[in-house]
Amino acid sequence: MIRILVIHKESGFIWNFINVYGAAQNDQKHKFLSELSAFCSKCSHPMLIGGDFNILRNESDKNKPSGTNRWSSLFNSIIDVHDLIELELSGRLYTSSNNRNPPTYEKLDRFLVSPEWDLHYNNVNVSSLSRSFLIMCLRVSKLILLPL
Repeated sequence: MIRILVIHKESGFIWNFINVYGAAQNDQKHKFLSELSAFCSKCSHPMLIGGDFNILRNESDKNKPSGTNRWSSLFNSIIDVHDLIELELSGRLYTSSNNRNPPTYEKLDRFLVSPEWDLHYNNVNVSSLSRSFLIMCLRVSKLILLPL
């Protein structure tokens, strides 16, 4: 995980951007989720968390049955505890494919925000530009990115 402190130059609004790449291996998922929860607990400013979480939240995040598991429950608990809001993805249901025949499609990539962040940037659109690239369109000018 990478955390960046962002300052909007004109308004002075300060927030954290946390980029994640979740563990693909089940034996590493608990460590990833613990680290994610710790990052959220340490953030004293509004936050945007985005990336490939490698965990499904709901059955609808997969085109085949049996998509959710204990990691889904723990992930959803972290989202609930930290009052995070998932920004809806427009233009597609899934973000990943196993490229087999027949394919398995899953939604593993997402953006989560704190309520304060959502209130400040209320007209954000998340859309997919290609099979493997998501973009969040944020209409903000003059940002300063500061490493922590």
